This record gives sequence, C-alpha cells and structure tokens, in this order.
Amino acid sequence: MGQLPLFDRGFGSLCEGCDWFDDCGGAATDFACSPWRGIVEPGGESVLHPTQARTSHYLAAVGGPSFNVPILRQALPALPPYLPQVRRRSALHGWLNERIYAVRAKDVVGERAHVLRAAEFRETVGLSADQQLVLLLFDRDPILERLWEQSTRLLPEIAEAEYDAVVAPSYSIWLPRPRTEFLYNVKRSIVIFRALQQMKVPVIPRMAWVIEHDVRRFAEWAADPALEIVSLDLMTFRSDSDWRRQLDGLALFDRLTGRRLRYLVNGPTTVERYADLYNSVPPRRLSITNATMAAPFSANEQDEQEHAQLAIPMSGRYGAGREIAARCKRQRATLAQARNLVQTRRTARRQIRPAA
Repeated sequence: MGQLPLFDRGFGSLCEGCDWFDDCGGAATDFACSPWRGIVEPGGESVLHPTQARTSHYLAAVGGPSFNVPILRQALPALPPYLPQVRRRSALHGWLNERIYAVRAKDVVGERAHVLRAAEFRETVGLSADQQLVLLLFDRDPILERLWEQSTRLLPEIAEAEYDAVVAPSYSIWLPRPRTEFLYNVKRSIVIFRALQQMKVPVIPRMAWVIEHDVRRFAEWAADPALEIVSLDLMTFRSDSDWRRQLDGLALFDRLTGRRLRYLVNGPTTVERYADLYNSVPPRRLSITNATMAAPFSANEQDEQEHAQLAIPMSGRYGAGREIAARCKRQRATLAQARNLVQTRRTARRQIRPAA
C-alpha cells in the first residue's frame, strides 16, 4: 500500500508443510508468503517471515494465530454516528459540548512515565464527569509497540485510568509483508483485548483482513453473542483497490455475523467513502471517527504528513476550540450528505431496473 514490494510475488511456494497453513489461508492467493530476500528496507529484516526461526517464537508467545480467545459480555457506551477525536489541550476548555469524545494513545500512553487518567484529561480540556471518553489505541507503531513490550505495567494502568471504553490496538498490517506478520499482529490485538476484558475494562476488539479467509476467521470468532461492537482502522488504505477490498470484507463480515454488530470505523474523511461504508452497513450501526486535532508535524515524519489534511492549528487561545466545535458540526453535515447520496443512488437504481 504505497510501499515498494519487500518480497518477490509468489504463489504459495512456502505454503506446503507450513505450521500455520490452516489459520493463514493465503496459499492460493496473491498474498501467499514469498521467499525471503534478506533486504534491508522498512520492515525488511524485522519482518516475521515464515522461514525465520524467531517467527515461531513470536507466534508461540501470543498462543499461536488461532482466535481461541473467549469474549465476555460487557456494557459499552452508545457511540454517535460521528465520534470526534481530541487532544489534551487547555485551549479546548469550554468548547467541548459533545456527550462523548475519543482520545488517541499518543496523549494517554505516548512516552509518558504513567498512563494519563481520564480524570486528568477531563480536567485539562474542561469535560464534565458525565461526558464520556473513549481511549482509541490506534496510533503510530512505536507507541503501540511500547504498549505491547510494557503491557504488564501499562495495561493495569489503563484499567485504573477509568476510560469509559478502550478500543484494542491496531497493530500494522502493511502489505506486502508476509502472512505470518499479519497473523502475529492481529492476534496481538486480540490478546490485549482479552487482557483488558479480564481487568473489567469495557473494550472493543479490532477486526482486520487482507483476504476472504481473514474475514471468515474473524466472523467465526465474532459470532459470539456476547460481542456487540467491533472496530476497524481504515486510515492507511489509500488506493481504490485496497479500499474496495476492505469494503468487500466488511460486507461479507457483516453478513456472516448476522447483520447485528455495530461498528466503529477510524479513518475515512470524504463523502464518497462515508457513502461506501453506508452501502456496506446501515448508518444506524456505524460510528465513524477520524483525527480532529493533530500536533504540528515535521516534514521528515511520513505518518504525520499523511494526517496533515486532518490537522487543526493549535495556535491562538480560542482558535482550536472554535475549530473543533465547527468541525463536529461539519462532519455531521457530511455524514448526512453521504446518507442522502446512498439513498439517491438506490432510488435511481430501482427506477432503471428493467421490468420482470
């Protein structure tokens, strides 16, 4: 997805005899693991390739790739059609009137010595006790890797921080990294989901897929009636083909799970993409979130550049607060426009449908 291939394209040359064959399901697809070339590029040497001995150790550390993780029934806050994200900035004091907001891992975990408590966040930005906060663990890889490496300390601190809900981390599924890396990263998110549930934290699992087999595996796990809402992180799916693959997966996943689940989707920002989502899942079961406030970014940080179009300048005492409030209003109008667009297109299709 916007990166140079790390591996030669193969068609299952490493699949026969693979320990993770059944859970992977990629043998007959274009995403089957290709021979290791040992190149040194982003994700190169550190990638979990099936021919590397350490890959077995990493997958064993998460209990293997199988989704053999039970789900506990829990009470979660009702999410609005648009869930705004905010940063911890005192300039927002007095401007935040929504009943619920999301805060990203950067502010709550980041490089902090201790996890930021929800009460501290509320005090800084001026939220009342009855305004809810969702901790969204979708962020830059170094932050999420720290969360994993220091999970023994950080997860109990998150539990004690008393956020109204936590969304499980979105460990990267960049392509064309091998399937073993995908299996490890999606299982890590489920392991953290389970750990937080055991700590009595209201937590939303993160779903992710590349091929149909992934969709079916997640759907089988999510069929548990105790699960009512799941999350998707679609921020990095830029190309039309990648986006379409995610939508096809969502439509299949929703059908396989009985069209009953609610979804929190992070990333999309345009009317067309909102409409695409509403074509896959009815608006009443969708909540969309995206960055509403970002720190000033460095031209040397690519991931910050990707979010630049979502950044709201934080200069000035009142500018950021006014803009956050205005953005929430604009986003609701944009979602309404997307819903109308979907309805208009459906009406048009019915009118041109040939008579039986």
